[in-house]
Amino acid sequence: MALVLDCLLLLLGTVLLARLVAWVKLPALLGMIIAGTLVGTLDLPAALPGPRLEQWSSPLRVAIPTVLLLRAGLGISFPDLRRLGSLGLRLGIIPLLADALVLWAAAQWLLGLEPLVAAVLAFLVAALSPAIVLPGLLSLLEARPKDSPSRNVLGALLVGAPLDNVLALVLMGVALDAALLGTTGLGTLGTALVWKVGVGLGSGLAAGWLLARGLGSGLRQRRPTVVLVAVLLVAGGLLWAGLRFEFSFILAHVAMGLAMRHAAPALREALDGSLKRIWEVAQYALFGLIGAALELDAVLAAGLAVSAVVLLGQCGRLIGSYVATMGAELSPRERLACALAYVPKATIQAAFAALPLDRVLAAGDSALLSRSDAELILCAGVLAVVVTAPIGAVTLNRGVNRLLPS
Repeated sequence: MALVLDCLLLLLGTVLLARLVAWVKLPALLGMIIAGTLVGTLDLPAALPGPRLEQWSSPLRVAIPTVLLLRAGLGISFPDLRRLGSLGLRLGIIPLLADALVLWAAAQWLLGLEPLVAAVLAFLVAALSPAIVLPGLLSLLEARPKDSPSRNVLGALLVGAPLDNVLALVLMGVALDAALLGTTGLGTLGTALVWKVGVGLGSGLAAGWLLARGLGSGLRQRRPTVVLVAVLLVAGGLLWAGLRFEFSFILAHVAMGLAMRHAAPALREALDGSLKRIWEVAQYALFGLIGAALELDAVLAAGLAVSAVVLLGQCGRLIGSYVATMGAELSPRERLACALAYVPKATIQAAFAALPLDRVLAAGDSALLSRSDAELILCAGVLAVVVTAPIGAVTLNRGVNRLLPS
């Protein structure tokens, strides 16, 4: 009874506030997080029978982003990278690393975090938001004629965006695993990371290739639901194995999507739409649960310093974008458009901000990553959404549109 009531309140609250926030032209996930925070502050009667939602919150927050990780892997196209030359590759790597480098230094300076813990925060916050950036770029691309000179710039940005996400997620996962080890000894750390990265990459590639071989041959004759269930079951098995045997399930899921796309290209068309529809529903639960996990006192206490860290990271991203577009024969307006297109942060931060806290709660504090540090990372992820998503939506949909020739 208590679990049902918690779920109903969370569902109603996230849907209503998401629509309200979207109505005022802000990202809907802000409303979902606020609704979750409000539901989390409610003091429901303790006499209600049955388990509470908070008992299921942590496993759900870990499992739901699997959908995003698979889509991230499915979104990387090597032919597109070759077709658009090195500009898309540079835009997917250099601005992210510049953003993360500044965040890493600022997190140590302003927040007093250990270097490995600061790296977790840096790669989490540095990732751009595919939920805002990709639809915005696609709409700008569709509004331009086929002979428009700006189509190549928009195409390069579309190629770089998923690459940015994959690189950020993989590096965040590696940094988180290293921080949870609780040691900075190069020998111990190196051996453990070889296991985590090697097994994660290998298991994901193997699972994706085997699925592609098993499902791809008769894909047209198979029901889409059967294909989707098979993929999600294998992904769930990788998640369980990653937690059980302590390898990087983040890297495994991305590698699985990458292998499926390139071993059986038709699988991407069969899966991406279904995974997108699942995400459109599951995001209400995920962002609501993240809001419920927020400690408002901690957010308010760290808000100013964390916001400063986020803004400093954006300065690093602007510099990285300038460097990435050097030698690309772009006009100053086009180079500025490339920088403004990658401002929004939302989906990755909201989806994975609670992961360090969930891992700490499951394994206990390590020598480097404590619960208070994990809560600070959660605050940073949420504040990155609050600070950059509204601004980034404007810079992308209005600024880039005006800067690029039609």
